[in-house]
Amino acid sequence: MAFFRTAASAISGLNAATSSAPRYILCADIGGTNARFSLYSFTESLPAHPTRADLVRLVAKHQCLYSTQYKNEDHSSFIHIMELFVKEARESQEPHLPGNLRIESACLAVAGPVKDNRVNFTNRGNWLIDAVEIAARFNIARVELLNDFVANGYGIFTLREDDECRVLQEGSFDPRAPIACIGAGTGLGECFLVPTEDFVTTFPTEGGHVEFAPRSDEQMKLLSFLHKKFGGRVSIERVVSGRGLVNVYEFFREEYPDQRDALLDAKIMSESEGARSISENASEDRLCQRSLDLMLEIYGMEVGCVALKYIPYGGLYIAGGIAPKNIHRLMDPHSGFQTAMHDKGRVSDLLSQIPIKVVMAEDLGLRGAHLMAFRSAARSSALGRTLSVALKPYQGGGDDAEGAAAGGEVVLQAAAPASTEYASMALVGVASGMASAAGYATILLMQRLFDRYNK
Repeated sequence: MAFFRTAASAISGLNAATSSAPRYILCADIGGTNARFSLYSFTESLPAHPTRADLVRLVAKHQCLYSTQYKNEDHSSFIHIMELFVKEARESQEPHLPGNLRIESACLAVAGPVKDNRVNFTNRGNWLIDAVEIAARFNIARVELLNDFVANGYGIFTLREDDECRVLQEGSFDPRAPIACIGAGTGLGECFLVPTEDFVTTFPTEGGHVEFAPRSDEQMKLLSFLHKKFGGRVSIERVVSGRGLVNVYEFFREEYPDQRDALLDAKIMSESEGARSISENASEDRLCQRSLDLMLEIYGMEVGCVALKYIPYGGLYIAGGIAPKNIHRLMDPHSGFQTAMHDKGRVSDLLSQIPIKVVMAEDLGLRGAHLMAFRSAARSSALGRTLSVALKPYQGGGDDAEGAAAGGEVVLQAAAPASTEYASMALVGVASGMASAAGYATILLMQRLFDRYNK
């Protein structure tokens, strides 16, 4: 039947393009201040049902061809930064990269809410990052934007935990249970992950913007101070973050003006990264020490709240830049952090059963983007393999409608875990040789399946 002979030919070409030859993926972590990019090559395939060990092993084998970081303020648009990265990557790898290099998949972790695969960076003069525009401009088959903390969630699956995590408590691990992630850095991010049959799905939250709930007289005074400063509602991020640490310092400098070190105080209050100065001087300056101790205590309180919200027996991971820099404070069982984390009244026993770990790697978002770019590329090539198997029996024979309809059912069943982009490539080849009403019906059925799967 001509319909299936043409389809098989189209898929054969697709498989040739996704063989053991090097393939290329791009990942990036785009924050409010910096944009970090990496270009990788790989040849390995992704198993149908990858374990966490599979992911760690495969991603570790990828070759990083080029990686760099840019200051956003030095560039007029995101497209300009990406053009520069692609140009520099090509130049750094010549003559090893093919002249017709095609990036198969790209995943960008972005600091903002993603809608319709677009994000608007309002703090960068309304930068607009649009996946469709990027795909067209750079000839990339598939481009996906992820909220940066969603990318952090996926990045968990790239960790070599024995080397890159510190265990706060072992708990009772359940691989079928949800996983949660919280991370304080410039801001405070939270997400949760739910295992699926073949992978995991990460869901973003705005948990960093829930109300700050004081648990002591001192914290009540802090809340009152911040309420006046911000003119109303105070979120937990106003305290637990780099910016939050400066807010806490401002509170203490007003409470204890006689403890100010004039030079250090002026530096903290004038520089854009005052949190760094507070942290660096916490062992010597009383106000800095008070500020860091209180911020970490409230951080521990929120970690405990996340544990109660999601009951993540699959693991609660503390990520972000603040935790690894203060790991000795977090690991101390008598610290304000751990005391507040465990102080959950009637449900304290439940919290003690949650596995809790601190992530020491600070590139979790970029890792998550790398993993998802790889998964996208691997799933696309899997379509070629599954359709080839499904269509093989129909490469010869007649063109009867009954046979075409039967073959269509085989295709539908085999091609379920596919991606729209590569399905469209196959369908174009199929349509060019379509010779029956049954063949046309099969195309419609396939397209509906791909659309439903990719919603």
